[in-house]
Amino acid sequence: MKEPARSETLYDPRKFSFLNLFFEKKLRSEVWKIFDWFQFCEGQVAHSKDVFEADLLLKELKKFTEICYSEVQVIGEPWHSFQEIIRRHSIPSLYALDFLRGLHWTALTVPIANQRELIDRAYCVAGTVALMLVSAMGIRSEKARKCVVDLAIAMQLTQIAQDLPLELQKGRCWLPQEWCRDNPSQLLREEGRGELKELRDRLLVLADAYYESGRKSLSILSTRAAWTILVSARIHQETGNQIRHQKAGIGLNAGMSFRKRWGLALKTCMEMFTVTRRLKENGSGASVLTQIWQFQS
Repeated sequence: MKEPARSETLYDPRKFSFLNLFFEKKLRSEVWKIFDWFQFCEGQVAHSKDVFEADLLLKELKKFTEICYSEVQVIGEPWHSFQEIIRRHSIPSLYALDFLRGLHWTALTVPIANQRELIDRAYCVAGTVALMLVSAMGIRSEKARKCVVDLAIAMQLTQIAQDLPLELQKGRCWLPQEWCRDNPSQLLREEGRGELKELRDRLLVLADAYYESGRKSLSILSTRAAWTILVSARIHQETGNQIRHQKAGIGLNAGMSFRKRWGLALKTCMEMFTVTRRLKENGSGASVLTQIWQFQS
């Protein structure tokens, strides 16, 4: 019986714990409650016996999520806290339901046909998380939300590139079918290493385009919000740079020490002031790449 796939690329708890240091004290508990819901949904699906049970659980998760957005008062965790958060911050149901849509694709290992579907998958898995977090941070600007989603998509593409060899070993491939051969597992063989590196590099080039697009409108955010978002983007992009330097394209670990993350945080602070000043002088360009993913306000 086929087992459901676990969303290994949802987020790195170590990275998030580090970023949590930059949230305002009042916001930290709110953010953790949102992540409790993410983890609960993922855990329910990941521990199901097979894809059929996973499918049934996803339908139940969708049902309970929709109830949270109704007038009915829910009890039990994480649903009670989740309902309080979405009501307090007016978080649209679209974000939560799109997250479950991405979880459905991941659990049932639905193939990705083309690059457009890859971006949509990245939006569902990471962009929705970012949208719910910035909603809790009080960010209401559509332009700001779009730039944050661009950065989330970039970080997710980087994570996919990092995890690609390990996922291939498990028999899963999160690459568009139009990019790779009929049997992706062949990429792990000696003769396929070169192609594997090319595919990882292709993911990272696409990610870089979204990093660049996402940074264009950060000047309209508060200093603390922009810094927190840029630190996360910087950590992921540096991970991508480490992947590029893996000659064989097969390295599984591109981790980063806590000390190096602090160094990147300080470097990001300098970058933020430079970029913000330049954008305010020249006018912040609207993101064009966000037209690809299915955003609705």
